[in-house]
Amino acid sequence: MSSYKEPNFVYNPPTQSNPNEVRYEAFEIMADPDHLPRIEFNISDKNGEYRFLFLTKMDGGASRDLPIDFIIYHDYDYSQIGIWIAAANKEQTSQFRNALFEINAEFYLWDDQNERFVSTRNSPITMDINGMFFFNYKNWLEGKGNYISADLEGNGDFESWIEIQ
Repeated sequence: MSSYKEPNFVYNPPTQSNPNEVRYEAFEIMADPDHLPRIEFNISDKNGEYRFLFLTKMDGGASRDLPIDFIIYHDYDYSQIGIWIAAANKEQTSQFRNALFEINAEFYLWDDQNERFVSTRNSPITMDINGMFFFNYKNWLEGKGNYISADLEGNGDFESWIEIQ
């Protein structure tokens, strides 16, 4: 029986051991696959307020009792958020090789002009274990595009550039 039926939350504040490293904070939610949480993440800065909603489910052949790490990265310097999904215990990663994670996301922005809404709800992001993606909300604010850079295969290569509408 899993101890992750109620998601566990861990916050890691921004750290940087040298000036060339990216400074980010991480929010880690550990849960079993049947209890992956609905996550609402809000950011406010001098440019506006951003709200990101994530609803994740797992499909495929993996044990329903093995815990998942759902990690949200927030990079202050580059105005990015990222999602990474991994096995909570790295030794169990191979047991998720037939699993697919489907993330439905909604992105909202309030600036001094109005509210903008971008959604991927009709076309969820689907990725394997160790998959991740990043979204630059400053580019969105400045009208430079609504794109997600993604490693959907979980192999460390960012092979996908997804426009969200």
